[in-house]
Amino acid sequence: LRGRGILASPEVRDVAALLGFLTDPRNPLHVAACLRGPAVGLSDATLVRLALGRGKLDARVLAGALPPEALPGESERWACFVAVARRLRAGLDRRSLVDLLEDAWAALDTRTVFAASPHGEEQLGNLDVVRQLAARWDARGRPDPAAFARRLVELADRDPRIDVEEVEDARAGPAVQLLTVHAAKGL
Repeated sequence: LRGRGILASPEVRDVAALLGFLTDPRNPLHVAACLRGPAVGLSDATLVRLALGRGKLDARVLAGALPPEALPGESERWACFVAVARRLRAGLDRRSLVDLLEDAWAALDTRTVFAASPHGEEQLGNLDVVRQLAARWDARGRPDPAAFARRLVELADRDPRIDVEEVEDARAGPAVQLLTVHAAKGL
């Protein structure tokens, strides 16, 4: 868990940011997190130029192009994200949360990006936990992506030990839970 609870991991926070952006594109934190995260991967310099050029960082930035100083590859990722975000927002109220997440992850190639990272297996496992939690959320008749995003953030901000307890129900099969005790004397 790289020192965090499952739900406090960057990839889970990225999911919350994406859902937050899709449901409230005026929130500059959601916009910045999406554009800086693995879906788009804008550099800090490009993100600042984008915000300064528009005077504000909200969904209106999607209407324009990136600044000419953007790094190689950023324009292509930007164009993909803009197209995907528009499509997802258009059908937001007509689909399940799981379907929305799976569609976003496939369109943005999220699983491939994480699989290629040093902690890829763990990150993919964390996405699976989010998917399982979303399926439970859908089964309860609450496919509200904004509420689910807020819940993910709430859980992430709690004690990491609680995060593990929260996701145990979402795990489908038998599991082994490991505990390490650091600097324990006399054991």
